[in-house]
Amino acid sequence: MNISVNFSSEIRGSKDKKTLNKPFRTSKGPKKFSVYVKNEKGNIVKVNFGDPNMEIKRDDPARRKSFRARMKCDTSPGPRWKANYWSCKMWESKKSVTDYTSRGSIDDVIHQWDGITLWEESDLLKLAPHLTQAEEITEETETQSEDISEEVAEMAMAQLAYISDHSKDLLDKLRANPKMSEEIEPWVQSKITLMEDYLFSIYNYLIYSQKTEEDKNVIEAGMRILNINTSCKHYNSEGIVKEIKDLPDDMGKIIAYEVINDGANFKKGDILTKTIDQIKILEGNK
Repeated sequence: MNISVNFSSEIRGSKDKKTLNKPFRTSKGPKKFSVYVKNEKGNIVKVNFGDPNMEIKRDDPARRKSFRARMKCDTSPGPRWKANYWSCKMWESKKSVTDYTSRGSIDDVIHQWDGITLWEESDLLKLAPHLTQAEEITEETETQSEDISEEVAEMAMAQLAYISDHSKDLLDKLRANPKMSEEIEPWVQSKITLMEDYLFSIYNYLIYSQKTEEDKNVIEAGMRILNINTSCKHYNSEGIVKEIKDLPDDMGKIIAYEVINDGANFKKGDILTKTIDQIKILEGNK
C-alpha cells in the first residue's frame, strides 16, 4: 500500500520564516525600503516604507527623539504590516540583528531589528519565488517636514558658501594673472553667464518673495525690469534698476536702469532713463 504525503505547505511555511520580516532596499522605489510580512489575515504583503529623498540621521539624538515623537513610535507604532511600524524600527535600536538570530523566536528577531541590517530582495526571491505575487502596500505616512526643511536649508547655505569662496578665489587668480584670463574659452564664459542668471533669479526670488503683494509692485534699486512701451525705441530693453528719482510737482518717478540685453537701438551696458509707467517688474524678482 502506497501512501502519498504532500509536504508542500510545510516546505513553503519553512521558506516563509526565512524570508519574511527582513527589510531590503528598493532602488526603484516607490519608497526607500520594503519588507515582506504577513498581514492580519495571514496573507503575505510587501510593505514599502521610508522617504527615498531623506537621509536617516538617527545618530542625532534630537532628530531621533523628534521623529519618534511625531510618528508615535513609543505609544502607537502600529502593526508590523504597516509602514509606520518599520519606519519606527529604523529609528530605534543600534544593535546588530545578528545578536538575535541565534536565539529566541522569530518575534524576538522582528521586534528587535536593528534598523541597519538589510537583506537583498533577490536572495529572498530565490528562496521563495512566490513572494513576487504579494500585494504591495504603499502608504503616505507623515513626512519628516521639519528635518527636510532644516536639511535643505543647511545644504543651500553650504553650497552658497562654497560658490562664494571659490568664485572669489578664482576672480583673485584671474586678476593676478592676466594671461590666464585672456585664455578663457567661450564655453567657460557661457557657463559663467548661466551661473550669473541662476544666482540672480534665486537672489530676487528669496529677497522679494518675503514682501507683501503691495510691496512687490514697488520698484527698487537692483530689480530686473522690462520696458513695455511699444512706442518707445527702447521697447523690450531689459535692465537692472540703478536709480529712482522723483519728478517735480509730484508728477511721478523716473527710473534709470542699466541694459542687460541687446536690441536695434540699445545694447548691454547702456544707461536708460524712463518714466515708471513704461516699466514692468519681471517675474524673476518675485
